[in-house]
Amino acid sequence: MRYIFKLTPEFQFRSEICTYKFMVQIKSSYRVADPMIVLVGPMGSGKTTIGKALSRQLNLGFVDLDYEIEKDAEMTISEIFRIEGEAGFRERETEMLDRFCCTNGTVISTGGGAILSEQNRSMMRNGFVVYLHATPSQQYERIKYRSHQRPKFNPEHPLAGLAELTQTRDPLYRSEADIIVRTDGRSINKIVNEIEYGLLHQ
Repeated sequence: MRYIFKLTPEFQFRSEICTYKFMVQIKSSYRVADPMIVLVGPMGSGKTTIGKALSRQLNLGFVDLDYEIEKDAEMTISEIFRIEGEAGFRERETEMLDRFCCTNGTVISTGGGAILSEQNRSMMRNGFVVYLHATPSQQYERIKYRSHQRPKFNPEHPLAGLAELTQTRDPLYRSEADIIVRTDGRSINKIVNEIEYGLLHQ
């Protein structure tokens, strides 16, 4: 005797949902287990804010490279620039990136100029590189009240200065990025979800 079972639409729908959730869990554990995510982009692109949110969502550690440099030097970034010059700061930046660049299970927020060094770019390639793109006008809106903390910011010609930095660095950001994420006018949640999606489908 043969028994023929016909799935109801409700059962079939629930089954598909369960299968989808299971496959997402399998895919997530396979593709995203202990990643190292490197956030690059200009000042004011939201690397620190988004990095913290991303690390919480993916249950990863978080490293703010500029913060670690300041803690190690016992000086602010501006003071390092003033005392040691940009060359001295860049040397510290490379040393700090080298300290953290092979730490899996971590989101690393880099400084805007970290991309300039070929040595830094080589280390970044060990991870999943996310370029957080922001227009100069959006950058300025985000940093204008804390611009004194940004040594490369030009207070006399803010937008022109930011545009010049972007023109120089944008090709490097793009060349190293595994994913480019637009940040202008978007919520942190949407940006984080887009990065997670890109990580899953890399």
